[in-house]
Amino acid sequence: MFLTYTVLALLALAGGAFSFYFLQVYRGRIHPDVWWIPRVCHMAPGTCKVITDTPYGRLLGQPNAFWGCFFYPLLLLMVVLT
Repeated sequence: MFLTYTVLALLALAGGAFSFYFLQVYRGRIHPDVWWIPRVCHMAPGTCKVITDTPYGRLLGQPNAFWGCFFYPLLLLMVVLT
């Protein structure tokens, strides 16, 4: 059971980091090739807007990464408190 919670916590941390990265790149606050994101996940400078501006890239008017910045920390909190 401990291994399950550890893996879930690590995935929540990674999901939160990626959501933060995508949201900040979308808003133009950070450059797409930051050192702490693996190269395979780097986005080209215009790619984020192309993905986010589709009907599937938004929920309630906000990019999906915006909601991920709330979901993954909440998930991590739930795992830690369990």
